[in-house]
Amino acid sequence: MKTAILLANIGNSDLGKNGKITLSCDSSSGDSFYEKSKKLLDSENFYDFELLLLDPAIKKISESYNIEEIILFGTDQDDYKDQDTKYAAYIVKKIITNRYNFPNDKIKVFLISKNPTEYEKILRIYQEKIREITSYFDQVFISTTGGTPQQSLSLALQAFRWYGEKVKMIYKPWTSKEAIISEIVFEEKKEIARIGAIQIDFQLSLSSFPPKITDKEKTKEKIFKALNLAYQNEVNIVCLPELCMSEEWLSEIETLYPCMYIIAGSYYDDQNRNVCKIVTKSCRNILPPQFKIDPSDFEDPSVCGEGMISGEIPNIYEDTPYGIFSVLICRDFGKFCSNLTKEVDIIFVPSYNDKNKRFHLKAHQHVEDNPSYIIISNTSKFGGTSIFGRMRKSFYPGLVNRGCKEINDDTFKLCELKEGEEGLIFADFNLKHKWFMVPAPLDSKKDIKPVDNINKVLF
Repeated sequence: MKTAILLANIGNSDLGKNGKITLSCDSSSGDSFYEKSKKLLDSENFYDFELLLLDPAIKKISESYNIEEIILFGTDQDDYKDQDTKYAAYIVKKIITNRYNFPNDKIKVFLISKNPTEYEKILRIYQEKIREITSYFDQVFISTTGGTPQQSLSLALQAFRWYGEKVKMIYKPWTSKEAIISEIVFEEKKEIARIGAIQIDFQLSLSSFPPKITDKEKTKEKIFKALNLAYQNEVNIVCLPELCMSEEWLSEIETLYPCMYIIAGSYYDDQNRNVCKIVTKSCRNILPPQFKIDPSDFEDPSVCGEGMISGEIPNIYEDTPYGIFSVLICRDFGKFCSNLTKEVDIIFVPSYNDKNKRFHLKAHQHVEDNPSYIIISNTSKFGGTSIFGRMRKSFYPGLVNRGCKEINDDTFKLCELKEGEEGLIFADFNLKHKWFMVPAPLDSKKDIKPVDNINKVLF
Protein backbone atom coordinates (compact mmCIF):
# COMPACT_ATOMS: atom_id res chain seq x y z
CA MET A 1 0.00 0.00 0.00
CA LYS A 2 1.24 3.51 -0.76
CA THR A 3 2.45 5.68 2.10
CA ALA A 4 1.13 9.06 3.19
CA ILE A 5 1.70 11.87 5.66
CA LEU A 6 -1.10 14.02 7.08
CA LEU A 7 -0.55 17.69 7.93
CA ALA A 8 -3.34 19.33 9.94
CA ASN A 9 -4.04 22.66 11.59
CA ILE A 10 -5.77 22.32 14.94
CA GLY A 11 -8.48 24.87 15.73
CA ASN A 12 -11.25 25.44 18.26
CA SER A 13 -13.66 23.19 16.33
CA ASP A 14 -11.71 19.93 16.31
CA LEU A 15 -13.03 18.35 19.50
CA GLY A 16 -16.64 17.44 20.18
CA LYS A 17 -19.29 14.88 21.02
CA ASN A 18 -22.29 13.67 19.01
CA GLY A 19 -21.16 15.73 16.06
CA LYS A 20 -21.18 18.98 18.02
CA ILE A 21 -18.33 21.25 19.05
CA THR A 22 -18.40 20.90 22.82
CA LEU A 23 -15.15 22.29 24.13
CA SER A 24 -15.44 25.81 22.71
CA CYS A 25 -19.16 26.16 23.31
CA ASP A 26 -19.22 25.41 27.04
CA SER A 27 -18.89 28.90 28.50
CA SER A 28 -20.34 28.11 31.93
CA SER A 29 -16.93 28.12 33.60
CA GLY A 30 -15.89 31.42 32.10
CA ASP A 31 -12.52 29.92 31.13
CA SER A 32 -10.90 30.64 27.78
CA PHE A 33 -10.49 27.87 25.21
CA TYR A 34 -6.81 27.69 26.14
CA GLU A 35 -7.61 27.17 29.85
CA LYS A 36 -10.41 24.68 29.19
CA SER A 37 -8.26 22.56 26.89
CA LYS A 38 -5.44 22.57 29.46
CA LYS A 39 -7.79 21.34 32.19
CA LEU A 40 -9.14 18.67 29.87
CA LEU A 41 -5.62 17.49 28.98
CA ASP A 42 -4.65 17.32 32.66
CA SER A 43 -7.80 15.37 33.51
CA GLU A 44 -7.27 12.80 30.71
CA ASN A 45 -11.08 12.55 30.42
CA PHE A 46 -11.01 13.08 26.66
CA TYR A 47 -10.72 9.66 25.05
CA ASP A 48 -14.46 9.57 24.28
CA PHE A 49 -14.25 12.89 22.40
CA GLU A 50 -14.75 12.85 18.64
CA LEU A 51 -12.17 14.39 16.34
CA LEU A 52 -14.80 16.20 14.30
CA LEU A 53 -12.45 17.06 11.44
CA LEU A 54 -9.66 14.48 11.69
CA ASP A 55 -11.57 11.24 12.40
CA PRO A 56 -13.25 11.38 8.95
CA ALA A 57 -9.96 12.45 7.33
CA ILE A 58 -7.93 9.60 8.84
CA LYS A 59 -10.58 7.04 7.92
CA LYS A 60 -10.79 8.32 4.34
CA ILE A 61 -7.02 8.34 3.79
CA SER A 62 -6.63 4.89 5.38
CA GLU A 63 -8.88 3.39 2.71
CA SER A 64 -6.08 3.75 0.15
CA TYR A 65 -2.89 4.70 2.01
CA ASN A 66 -0.79 3.69 4.96
CA ILE A 67 -0.45 6.84 7.08
CA GLU A 68 3.12 6.78 8.37
CA GLU A 69 3.29 10.19 10.01
CA ILE A 70 0.97 12.94 11.24
CA ILE A 71 1.97 16.56 11.86
CA LEU A 72 -0.35 18.74 13.97
CA PHE A 73 0.02 22.51 13.96
CA GLY A 74 -1.16 24.23 17.16
CA THR A 75 -0.80 27.80 18.41
CA ASP A 76 0.99 28.99 21.55
CA GLN A 77 1.40 32.75 21.24
CA ASP A 78 3.86 34.72 23.31
CA ASP A 79 1.22 37.14 24.58
CA TYR A 80 -2.49 36.55 23.78
CA LYS A 81 -3.37 32.91 24.51
CA ASP A 82 -7.16 32.77 25.01
CA GLN A 83 -7.84 30.93 21.75
CA ASP A 84 -4.53 29.08 21.46
CA THR A 85 -4.71 25.40 20.53
CA LYS A 86 -1.50 24.05 22.09
CA TYR A 87 -3.28 21.76 24.56
CA ALA A 88 -5.98 20.83 22.06
CA ALA A 89 -3.22 19.62 19.72
CA TYR A 90 -1.76 17.39 22.45
CA ILE A 91 -5.25 16.04 23.23
CA VAL A 92 -5.73 15.22 19.53
CA LYS A 93 -2.36 13.46 19.47
CA LYS A 94 -3.28 11.27 22.45
CA ILE A 95 -6.69 10.41 20.99
CA ILE A 96 -5.19 9.38 17.63
CA THR A 97 -2.53 7.29 19.33
CA ASN A 98 -5.15 5.50 21.42
CA ARG A 99 -7.96 5.21 18.88
CA TYR A 100 -5.95 4.14 15.84
CA ASN A 101 -3.09 2.35 17.61
CA PHE A 102 -0.78 4.89 16.00
CA PRO A 103 2.86 5.10 17.16
CA ASN A 104 3.25 8.03 19.54
CA ASP A 105 6.58 9.10 18.04
CA LYS A 106 5.04 9.31 14.57
CA ILE A 107 2.69 12.12 15.62
CA LYS A 108 4.47 15.45 15.98
CA VAL A 109 3.05 18.70 17.32
CA PHE A 110 4.50 21.91 15.88
CA LEU A 111 3.62 25.03 17.88
CA ILE A 112 3.24 28.49 16.35
CA SER A 113 4.19 31.35 18.66
CA LYS A 114 3.06 34.18 16.36
CA ASN A 115 -0.42 35.64 15.85
CA PRO A 116 -2.17 33.09 13.57
CA THR A 117 -4.01 35.87 11.73
CA GLU A 118 -0.85 37.69 10.61
CA TYR A 119 -0.41 36.15 7.20
CA GLU A 120 3.18 37.15 6.37
CA LYS A 121 4.61 35.86 9.66
CA ILE A 122 2.56 32.68 9.53
CA LEU A 123 3.63 31.96 5.96
CA ARG A 124 7.31 32.06 6.95
CA ILE A 125 6.73 29.80 9.96
CA TYR A 126 5.01 27.15 7.83
CA GLN A 127 7.85 27.40 5.32
CA GLU A 128 10.38 26.63 8.06
CA LYS A 129 8.35 23.80 9.60
CA ILE A 130 7.49 22.03 6.35
CA ARG A 131 11.13 22.08 5.23
CA GLU A 132 11.93 19.94 8.28
CA ILE A 133 9.60 17.16 7.12
CA THR A 134 11.04 14.27 5.13
CA SER A 135 9.69 13.80 1.62
CA TYR A 136 9.82 10.04 1.06
CA PHE A 137 6.03 9.64 1.30
CA ASP A 138 4.00 8.79 -1.80
CA GLN A 139 1.25 11.28 -0.92
CA VAL A 140 0.99 14.40 1.24
CA PHE A 141 -2.45 15.18 2.61
CA ILE A 142 -3.26 18.56 4.13
CA SER A 143 -6.29 19.08 6.35
CA THR A 144 -7.10 22.77 6.25
CA THR A 145 -10.51 23.07 7.91
CA GLY A 146 -8.95 23.64 11.35
CA GLY A 147 -7.20 26.83 12.47
CA THR A 148 -7.50 30.34 11.04
CA PRO A 149 -7.97 31.10 7.31
CA GLN A 150 -4.40 32.45 7.30
CA GLN A 151 -3.12 29.12 8.66
CA SER A 152 -5.12 27.20 6.05
CA LEU A 153 -3.73 29.25 3.18
CA SER A 154 -0.15 29.15 4.50
CA LEU A 155 -0.21 25.39 4.98
CA ALA A 156 -1.63 24.83 1.49
CA LEU A 157 0.83 27.18 -0.21
CA GLN A 158 3.96 25.89 1.51
CA ALA A 159 2.99 22.22 1.17
CA PHE A 160 2.39 22.69 -2.53
CA ARG A 161 5.64 24.62 -2.88
CA TRP A 162 7.74 21.83 -1.35
CA TYR A 163 5.84 18.72 -2.44
CA GLY A 164 4.14 19.85 -5.66
CA GLU A 165 1.91 17.24 -7.27
CA LYS A 166 2.19 14.94 -4.25
CA VAL A 167 -0.19 17.22 -2.33
CA LYS A 168 -3.89 16.55 -1.95
CA MET A 169 -6.30 18.43 0.24
CA ILE A 170 -8.65 16.57 2.56
CA TYR A 171 -11.48 18.26 4.38
CA LYS A 172 -14.79 17.47 5.99
CA PRO A 173 -17.61 19.83 5.01
CA TRP A 174 -19.97 20.65 7.87
CA THR A 175 -22.82 19.40 5.67
CA SER A 176 -21.28 15.91 5.29
CA LYS A 177 -20.25 13.07 7.57
CA GLU A 178 -17.41 11.95 5.31
CA ALA A 179 -14.18 13.67 4.36
CA ILE A 180 -13.51 14.71 0.77
CA ILE A 181 -10.16 14.43 -1.02
CA SER A 182 -9.41 17.13 -3.55
CA GLU A 183 -6.52 17.91 -5.85
CA ILE A 184 -4.73 21.22 -5.23
CA VAL A 185 -5.16 23.46 -8.24
CA PHE A 186 -4.31 27.11 -7.75
CA GLU A 187 -6.76 29.26 -9.64
CA GLU A 188 -5.67 32.42 -11.37
CA LYS A 189 -6.38 35.65 -9.49
CA LYS A 190 -8.95 37.65 -11.44
CA GLU A 191 -8.70 41.39 -11.97
CA ILE A 192 -12.43 41.76 -12.71
CA ALA A 193 -15.16 40.03 -10.70
CA ARG A 194 -18.84 40.06 -11.59
CA ILE A 195 -20.60 40.40 -8.24
CA GLY A 196 -24.31 40.26 -7.48
CA ALA A 197 -26.78 40.77 -4.65
CA ILE A 198 -30.15 39.06 -4.38
CA GLN A 199 -33.33 40.40 -2.77
CA ILE A 200 -36.33 38.12 -2.23
CA ASP A 201 -39.54 38.32 -0.24
CA PHE A 202 -39.61 35.81 2.61
CA GLN A 203 -41.12 35.83 6.07
CA LEU A 204 -39.73 34.79 9.44
CA SER A 205 -41.72 33.60 12.42
CA LEU A 206 -40.35 35.53 15.41
CA SER A 207 -42.73 34.07 18.00
CA SER A 208 -40.05 31.69 19.30
CA PHE A 209 -36.30 31.29 19.04
CA PRO A 210 -34.72 30.56 16.70
CA PRO A 211 -36.92 32.23 14.07
CA LYS A 212 -38.06 29.99 11.25
CA ILE A 213 -38.87 30.62 7.60
CA THR A 214 -42.67 30.44 7.42
CA ASP A 215 -42.89 29.11 3.84
CA LYS A 216 -39.73 27.09 3.19
CA GLU A 217 -40.69 25.64 -0.20
CA LYS A 218 -41.71 29.01 -1.63
CA THR A 219 -38.52 30.61 -0.28
CA LYS A 220 -36.37 27.82 -1.71
CA GLU A 221 -38.03 28.26 -5.10
CA LYS A 222 -37.21 31.98 -5.06
CA ILE A 223 -33.61 31.40 -4.02
CA PHE A 224 -32.97 28.93 -6.83
CA LYS A 225 -34.74 31.20 -9.32
CA ALA A 226 -32.42 34.04 -8.32
CA LEU A 227 -29.33 31.82 -8.41
CA ASN A 228 -30.31 30.58 -11.88
CA LEU A 229 -30.52 34.20 -13.00
CA ALA A 230 -27.09 34.94 -11.55
CA TYR A 231 -25.65 31.83 -13.21
CA GLN A 232 -27.13 32.77 -16.60
CA ASN A 233 -25.53 36.23 -16.30
CA GLU A 234 -22.11 34.72 -15.47
CA VAL A 235 -21.95 36.19 -11.97
CA ASN A 236 -18.82 35.09 -10.09
CA ILE A 237 -19.92 35.87 -6.52
CA VAL A 238 -23.48 36.43 -5.35
CA CYS A 239 -24.84 37.31 -1.91
CA LEU A 240 -28.16 36.21 -0.39
CA PRO A 241 -30.04 37.86 2.53
CA GLU A 242 -29.60 36.91 6.17
CA LEU A 243 -31.76 34.04 7.50
CA CYS A 244 -33.21 33.10 4.10
CA MET A 245 -31.26 29.84 3.96
CA SER A 246 -31.88 26.31 5.20
CA GLU A 247 -28.84 24.11 5.84
CA GLU A 248 -30.40 21.21 3.93
CA TRP A 249 -30.30 23.21 0.67
CA LEU A 250 -26.53 23.84 0.69
CA SER A 251 -25.38 20.61 -0.96
CA GLU A 252 -27.88 21.06 -3.81
CA ILE A 253 -26.69 24.64 -4.33
CA GLU A 254 -23.07 23.48 -4.43
CA THR A 255 -23.91 20.85 -7.06
CA LEU A 256 -26.02 23.10 -9.30
CA TYR A 257 -23.74 26.15 -9.35
CA PRO A 258 -20.16 24.86 -9.34
CA CYS A 259 -18.69 27.95 -10.98
CA MET A 260 -20.05 30.51 -8.52
CA TYR A 261 -19.04 31.57 -5.04
CA ILE A 262 -22.31 31.95 -3.10
CA ILE A 263 -22.49 33.95 0.11
CA ALA A 264 -25.36 31.76 1.24
CA GLY A 265 -27.31 34.20 3.41
CA SER A 266 -27.48 32.60 6.83
CA TYR A 267 -29.39 30.17 9.02
CA TYR A 268 -29.30 28.98 12.63
CA ASP A 269 -27.38 25.79 13.26
CA ASP A 270 -28.25 23.31 16.01
CA GLN A 271 -26.23 25.37 18.50
CA ASN A 272 -28.23 28.56 17.78
CA ARG A 273 -25.36 30.18 15.91
CA ASN A 274 -26.32 32.46 13.02
CA VAL A 275 -24.03 31.02 10.35
CA CYS A 276 -23.16 32.07 6.81
CA LYS A 277 -21.53 29.44 4.58
CA ILE A 278 -19.42 30.29 1.54
CA VAL A 279 -20.64 27.70 -0.95
CA THR A 280 -18.48 26.73 -3.92
CA LYS A 281 -17.45 23.52 -5.59
CA SER A 282 -14.03 25.02 -6.27
CA CYS A 283 -10.98 23.09 -5.13
CA ARG A 284 -10.34 26.09 -2.91
CA ASN A 285 -13.35 25.12 -0.86
CA ILE A 286 -11.53 25.49 2.43
CA LEU A 287 -13.30 28.67 3.46
CA PRO A 288 -14.60 28.48 7.03
CA PRO A 289 -18.12 29.65 7.85
CA GLN A 290 -18.76 33.11 9.27
CA PHE A 291 -20.73 33.22 12.51
CA LYS A 292 -22.66 36.36 13.40
CA ILE A 293 -21.02 38.11 16.32
CA ASP A 294 -23.28 40.97 17.42
CA PRO A 295 -26.92 39.84 17.89
CA SER A 296 -29.90 41.81 16.64
CA ASP A 297 -32.54 42.66 19.23
CA PHE A 298 -34.62 39.55 18.58
CA GLU A 299 -31.45 37.41 18.92
CA ASP A 300 -30.08 38.99 22.10
CA PRO A 301 -29.97 36.37 24.92
CA SER A 302 -29.34 39.01 27.60
CA VAL A 303 -33.02 40.01 27.54
CA CYS A 304 -34.82 36.71 28.08
CA GLY A 305 -32.00 34.18 28.40
CA GLU A 306 -32.57 32.52 25.04
CA GLY A 307 -30.96 33.70 21.85
CA MET A 308 -28.06 33.58 19.46
CA ILE A 309 -24.66 32.12 20.37
CA SER A 310 -22.17 34.71 19.17
CA GLY A 311 -19.17 34.11 16.93
CA GLU A 312 -15.75 35.47 17.75
CA ILE A 313 -14.11 37.44 14.93
CA PRO A 314 -14.80 38.37 11.29
CA ASN A 315 -13.02 36.08 8.86
CA ILE A 316 -10.88 37.51 6.09
CA TYR A 317 -11.12 35.24 3.05
CA GLU A 318 -7.89 35.53 1.09
CA ASP A 319 -7.91 32.17 -0.65
CA THR A 320 -10.20 33.02 -3.58
CA PRO A 321 -9.63 33.97 -7.22
CA TYR A 322 -11.90 36.99 -6.72
CA GLY A 323 -9.93 39.14 -4.35
CA ILE A 324 -9.94 39.32 -0.56
CA PHE A 325 -13.33 39.62 1.12
CA SER A 326 -15.14 39.45 4.44
CA VAL A 327 -18.73 38.68 5.41
CA LEU A 328 -20.32 40.86 8.10
CA ILE A 329 -23.78 39.58 8.96
CA CYS A 330 -26.24 42.44 9.46
CA ARG A 331 -25.38 44.24 12.72
CA ASP A 332 -21.76 43.12 12.50
CA PHE A 333 -21.38 45.55 9.61
CA GLY A 334 -21.93 48.54 11.86
CA LYS A 335 -19.57 47.21 14.50
CA PHE A 336 -16.67 45.80 12.47
CA CYS A 337 -16.48 47.47 9.05
CA SER A 338 -14.19 50.19 10.39
CA ASN A 339 -11.72 47.41 11.36
CA LEU A 340 -11.46 46.35 7.71
CA THR A 341 -10.03 49.53 6.28
CA LYS A 342 -7.25 48.37 3.96
CA GLU A 343 -7.42 44.61 4.36
CA VAL A 344 -10.25 43.57 2.05
CA ASP A 345 -11.47 44.28 -1.47
CA ILE A 346 -15.12 43.49 -0.81
CA ILE A 347 -17.37 43.43 2.26
CA PHE A 348 -20.53 41.33 1.88
CA VAL A 349 -23.43 42.19 4.21
CA PRO A 350 -26.25 39.60 4.33
CA SER A 351 -29.02 41.39 6.25
CA TYR A 352 -32.49 41.17 7.72
CA ASN A 353 -32.59 44.86 8.50
CA ASP A 354 -35.19 47.63 8.63
CA LYS A 355 -32.55 50.37 9.24
CA ASN A 356 -31.33 50.72 5.67
CA LYS A 357 -30.45 54.42 5.85
CA ARG A 358 -27.92 53.87 8.65
CA PHE A 359 -26.27 51.01 6.78
CA HIS A 360 -26.21 52.92 3.50
CA LEU A 361 -24.65 55.98 5.09
CA LYS A 362 -21.96 53.85 6.73
CA ALA A 363 -21.33 51.99 3.47
CA HIS A 364 -20.88 55.27 1.58
CA GLN A 365 -18.49 56.61 4.18
CA HIS A 366 -16.46 53.41 4.18
CA VAL A 367 -16.12 53.36 0.38
CA GLU A 368 -15.30 57.08 0.37
CA ASP A 369 -12.49 56.54 2.89
CA ASN A 370 -11.17 53.14 1.77
CA PRO A 371 -10.40 51.39 -1.52
CA SER A 372 -13.09 48.72 -1.26
CA TYR A 373 -16.59 47.71 -2.34
CA ILE A 374 -19.65 46.90 -0.23
CA ILE A 375 -22.45 44.53 -1.27
CA ILE A 376 -25.61 44.54 0.86
CA SER A 377 -28.34 41.94 0.47
CA ASN A 378 -31.62 42.36 2.35
CA THR A 379 -35.15 41.00 2.41
CA SER A 380 -37.74 42.53 0.08
CA LYS A 381 -39.78 43.30 3.20
CA PHE A 382 -37.37 46.15 3.98
CA GLY A 383 -35.57 46.65 0.66
CA GLY A 384 -32.19 48.32 0.43
CA THR A 385 -30.21 45.59 -1.32
CA SER A 386 -27.44 47.62 -2.91
CA ILE A 387 -23.90 47.87 -4.25
CA PHE A 388 -21.39 50.56 -3.27
CA GLY A 389 -18.29 51.53 -5.21
CA ARG A 390 -16.52 54.61 -6.46
CA MET A 391 -17.69 56.26 -9.66
CA ARG A 392 -17.51 59.74 -11.20
CA LYS A 393 -20.76 61.62 -10.61
CA SER A 394 -20.99 62.39 -14.32
CA PHE A 395 -22.18 58.77 -14.75
CA TYR A 396 -25.02 59.17 -12.22
CA PRO A 397 -27.72 60.47 -14.64
CA GLY A 398 -27.36 57.29 -16.67
CA LEU A 399 -27.88 55.19 -13.54
CA VAL A 400 -30.93 57.29 -12.66
CA ASN A 401 -32.40 56.73 -16.12
CA ARG A 402 -31.96 52.97 -15.75
CA GLY A 403 -33.76 52.91 -12.41
CA CYS A 404 -30.63 52.03 -10.46
CA LYS A 405 -30.23 55.27 -8.53
CA GLU A 406 -32.34 58.11 -7.07
CA ILE A 407 -32.08 61.46 -8.85
CA ASN A 408 -30.75 63.44 -5.86
CA ASP A 409 -28.49 60.71 -4.45
CA ASP A 410 -24.85 61.86 -4.55
CA THR A 411 -23.48 58.91 -2.56
CA PHE A 412 -21.46 55.98 -3.87
CA LYS A 413 -24.57 53.79 -3.81
CA LEU A 414 -24.64 52.75 -7.46
CA CYS A 415 -27.70 50.51 -7.59
CA GLU A 416 -30.49 49.57 -5.21
CA LEU A 417 -33.53 47.33 -4.99
CA LYS A 418 -36.44 49.06 -3.28
CA GLU A 419 -38.87 47.77 -0.67
CA GLY A 420 -41.24 45.25 -2.25
CA GLU A 421 -38.97 44.49 -5.21
CA GLU A 422 -37.53 41.05 -5.84
CA GLY A 423 -34.57 40.62 -8.10
CA LEU A 424 -30.84 40.63 -8.75
CA ILE A 425 -28.39 43.48 -9.14
CA PHE A 426 -24.91 42.81 -10.47
CA ALA A 427 -21.91 44.62 -11.90
CA ASP A 428 -18.28 44.13 -12.89
CA PHE A 429 -15.89 45.22 -10.13
CA ASN A 430 -12.24 46.02 -10.80
CA LEU A 431 -10.25 44.41 -7.97
CA LYS A 432 -7.05 46.21 -8.94
CA HIS A 433 -8.30 49.75 -9.66
CA LYS A 434 -10.93 50.77 -7.11
CA TRP A 435 -10.73 54.53 -7.74
CA PHE A 436 -11.82 56.32 -10.91
CA MET A 437 -9.24 58.13 -13.04
CA VAL A 438 -8.73 61.86 -12.40
CA PRO A 439 -8.74 63.59 -14.76
CA ALA A 440 -10.71 61.36 -17.08
CA PRO A 441 -8.65 60.34 -20.13
CA LEU A 442 -9.59 61.99 -23.42
CA ASP A 443 -9.89 58.55 -25.00
CA SER A 444 -12.89 56.89 -23.33
CA LYS A 445 -11.54 53.44 -24.22
CA LYS A 446 -8.62 54.08 -21.88
CA ASP A 447 -10.87 55.04 -18.98
CA ILE A 448 -10.53 52.42 -16.21
CA LYS A 449 -13.79 52.22 -14.30
CA PRO A 450 -13.85 50.66 -10.81
CA VAL A 451 -17.44 49.51 -11.40
CA ASP A 452 -18.87 48.80 -14.84
CA ASN A 453 -21.79 47.04 -16.57
CA ILE A 454 -24.29 47.69 -13.76
CA ASN A 455 -27.54 45.73 -14.14
CA LYS A 456 -30.80 45.52 -12.23
CA VAL A 457 -33.12 42.62 -13.05
CA LEU A 458 -36.52 42.22 -11.38
CA PHE A 459 -38.55 39.02 -11.31
